[in-house]
Formats: sequence, C-alpha cells, structure tokens
Amino acid sequence: MKKHITAFLTIVIILMLVGCNSETPKLCNGQYNAVGDYEEFMTPYIELDTDKNEFRLCAGAIVSYSEYGTYKETKGTLIATTQNTTFTFEIKNEKTLVLIDNGGYVNLQIPINTQFVFNN
Repeated sequence: MKKHITAFLTIVIILMLVGCNSETPKLCNGQYNAVGDYEEFMTPYIELDTDKNEFRLCAGAIVSYSEYGTYKETKGTLIATTQNTTFTFEIKNEKTLVLIDNGGYVNLQIPINTQFVFNN
C-alpha cells in the first residue's frame, strides 16, 4: 500500500512540475498581421527576424513608412525599440502578440490592445 501511495505522489509531483513550466513561447520568424476591420493593403503588420532580433512595424502594405529596430523578450513581453519610440507587446503564444504600449508614438495610429497573429 505504501508503494502505491509513494508512486502516486511521485507522479503528481512530476505532473505539477511539468505544468509549471514558465518558459516564454518561441516566437515565429516572419509576419504577424493585425486582427480587425481593415481595408485591403491597409492591415498593420509586424515582421520579426528571430535570428537577428530585428523588428519592423508597418501601417499597411501600401504605406512606405515603417518603424524598425531591434527587440528583446522578457517575462512574456516583447519590447521593440525603434528609431522613434519603444513598443511593448504581450506574448500570448508563439503566434499571437498584443500591443500594450506604443510609447506615446502616434504616427502609425495603431490602437492599444491590437492583436497581431502570425501569417503562415
């Protein structure tokens, strides 16, 4: 009986440790498109180069201006530093980012809480 209880408790502890994995999801390399009601070619998007930690934020495919720079990941957030400001995104999972702070930058006019989803 004691062996069964010990084995059961060992399994429970292992499952708890596996379930408490706090690793940040590995972000996908490529383009993340904003979710929302946008005109064709006017959908904001983010491009991530995960090999170089480079970042680019555009207001749409036909807009020539974009913000670009580098990013770092810390505790479930992506912090992108560009030539004009710092953008902060919540990392929901490896394919979803949510803009939580635009650093007060208004030129691109992308609302806070805009969700960006990886474009396969």
